[in-house]
Amino acid sequence: MAKDDCIVPLAGYSDRLSVRPGEAIGFKVSSTGTEPFAARLTRSICADPNPAGTGIVEEPVAEAFEEQSFPSRCQPFHPGSHAITEERVPLRPGDGFLMAATIYPTLARETPQTILNVGDVSLFVSGEGAAAISVGGDVVSAPPCIRLRRWHALEAGFDAASGRLFIRQRELGTT
Repeated sequence: MAKDDCIVPLAGYSDRLSVRPGEAIGFKVSSTGTEPFAARLTRSICADPNPAGTGIVEEPVAEAFEEQSFPSRCQPFHPGSHAITEERVPLRPGDGFLMAATIYPTLARETPQTILNVGDVSLFVSGEGAAAISVGGDVVSAPPCIRLRRWHALEAGFDAASGRLFIRQRELGTT
């Protein structure tokens, strides 16, 4: 991954939201900087960023973790489940193809949510909750029946014999 793949200069998160005395907490940090960064532990009393409000109030917890310096390194972040292929996936005009995925949607959006994308071919769920395939500017969609927190089997592709795009969706049920 290139250093440009890191969007913000310094970002991090903890593996737990809170801990009790004696419990462990881990932190994952990504930095585009070349110099080491300093880390310290604070207790958040208030996290109100509103200038007219209380503001951000933190309390040092140096007895649990003394300030330390760590080397910067970029650790790219890609939200959601994903895969990146090492090599291009060949799609040749005139050849048929099939894309298939089993999904468990948990978040409704008004905009399309891509499931698989190869070049200008995309399998996605529309803002209306319909499974769809897009090739170039052509879109074929199924009826809008993708429900949240249900497993769905999706298949889409191009049938070379008939020259048609197709999309199939089937609800598989809950977990």
